[in-house]
Amino acid sequence: DIKTVFKTFYRYQTLSDTLTDLLVHKQNVLTGELFKCILQDLNLNTELIDVSNCIFWDSNIKDLKLNYGQSQEAARNILNNKTGNKKIFLFSDFSCSSEFRSNIKISEILKKSGIEYTCALISAFLNIKYVDYYIPNGGIYTAPKNIVKDAKLIKWLSFDELCEFSNLGIMDVNHETASFFKQKNIEIRINDILKIENPSTIISNNPIYNKNELIKGITYQENIAIISVTGVLIKRNSSAVRRIFSTVADLEVSILFISQSSSEQTVSFGINLCYADLIYQKLLSVFRFEFEQLLLSAIEVSKNVCIILAIGNNMDNNRGIAGKIFSAIASRNINVKSISQDSNERSISIAIDKKDLENAVQYLSHVFFNTML
Repeated sequence: DIKTVFKTFYRYQTLSDTLTDLLVHKQNVLTGELFKCILQDLNLNTELIDVSNCIFWDSNIKDLKLNYGQSQEAARNILNNKTGNKKIFLFSDFSCSSEFRSNIKISEILKKSGIEYTCALISAFLNIKYVDYYIPNGGIYTAPKNIVKDAKLIKWLSFDELCEFSNLGIMDVNHETASFFKQKNIEIRINDILKIENPSTIISNNPIYNKNELIKGITYQENIAIISVTGVLIKRNSSAVRRIFSTVADLEVSILFISQSSSEQTVSFGINLCYADLIYQKLLSVFRFEFEQLLLSAIEVSKNVCIILAIGNNMDNNRGIAGKIFSAIASRNINVKSISQDSNERSISIAIDKKDLENAVQYLSHVFFNTML
């Protein structure tokens, strides 16, 4: 009981582990209750619906597979059975019942069933055509506003482009959620929560493109490490590269990008900085014999690295974008540690020293979007 939780906290100024866990699970339900009270105070007929009553998962909790048919039927029945002149329905978050919460890590639930994924599911169940998101400084911009103050609002994005932005934390819409919106053809509008009259960024399967627009935007990710493995084995034996990445995968660490030197004797990959020492020690252990036989010569770790990502579907239709990016970076005397491009030619990643981040982002924004330096 939520009231009991607050009374306990008020009386003792502390919470037990059990009550803390309850608040973690119920934080978005609490938010829903608060919104319900605010809307009712404004004389707006409002009802709060617990999504655990209309979103169900199959019994194989390891994979947390959605039972789409049962969930859709339940959601429609809940709304169809509502009577009166209610106009606003609030759906509390956490699309996972208590029986699953006790058996699955909280991080896995959030990954599968966060607010955005819940929203996507409810929208699909009810055949909703578009969804409005409200966030601070609403919309997605051509560059991070904390670095480029006059960055311009991006009016249209494809879902594929959204995935590139969301992969680096620009939006709290993960790849799975974006793919679900795309599959169900549900348009997303990103609005400013403080100035709702401001223009939105619209994410659609049919975005309007400006043919003169070379890229859509520039973003970045900090706290990256680059690990480079060097030796003749890399060129002689293709299984060596497979073993490197299998070692990383066994530790459940995501690889952000991969590149290889022209000599084919060095392979480099980027990971989150917090895993750098773990991966380094593990690779030394796995390839101990190869180092003894001089088949591998070094494993180097570059820390305090960041990735700058240039994103846009128009890249595959315009030649010379990569050259323009590298020329701009070189003109600012910035050393590029690694370069990679996705196979769909939708983004180009450049790894540089963290100290050069602001310089690089500001100048690239100036070159592509004519913003101030």
